[in-house]
Amino acid sequence: MLAVYDCQFVPSQHSELIKQSVQRRGISRVWHLSRVSQLRDIFGAGALLSRAEMDRLGIVYGMSGWGNDAKAEELKDYICCSVVCPWGMSKEEPETKALISLDPKVLLREGLLFCGTWSSFGDVSIDNLRGNCTVEAFDLMFENATSSFPAPPPGEFLVPKCIPVSEFHPRIYFYDEQVKEQAIQSCGNVRFPSGGIVQTVFQFIIDKYYFRGLARP
Repeated sequence: MLAVYDCQFVPSQHSELIKQSVQRRGISRVWHLSRVSQLRDIFGAGALLSRAEMDRLGIVYGMSGWGNDAKAEELKDYICCSVVCPWGMSKEEPETKALISLDPKVLLREGLLFCGTWSSFGDVSIDNLRGNCTVEAFDLMFENATSSFPAPPPGEFLVPKCIPVSEFHPRIYFYDEQVKEQAIQSCGNVRFPSGGIVQTVFQFIIDKYYFRGLARP
């Protein structure tokens, strides 16, 4: 098992105003879409890691498209997350995906960048995102001062370097029973240095609606 990654929380200078906006909007969780095959390394390291950090630690991972190779290179220090579930990407090969819900505290991190649109779009680059760290940039992702649903969805933002498992909500979502069982076999018995194993700390939940973009019955 990998040594636990040291991922310290440093709030941004805008964190208090962003926190107020998050609370006003009633945002109780945000999201990261991962591959099931990466879960063991995520829990083993104790954190979600950027591509640059995984490369540094020799962690093997599956490449996901970020528009083009140049975009993937310039955003290699960031982890892509979203305010609401990224239905568009979760519908593609759902049997390979896991949805991790995160504490909105992650939005207060130093160095976080708000995209407001899909980061894979051609007109989005690290150069035009660098100033998007303020409460104004966060609020621009929504139609009004109280909405919790970004326009356009899913309201992407980029987190630098790492997200510790302590900022995960206790539920990890999967498309069906087969995927869930695959995840349990892969990482359910990974032990945390602080005590407990993955299966006792996290609930693995089947919820096809997150992966199909369907209205609940």
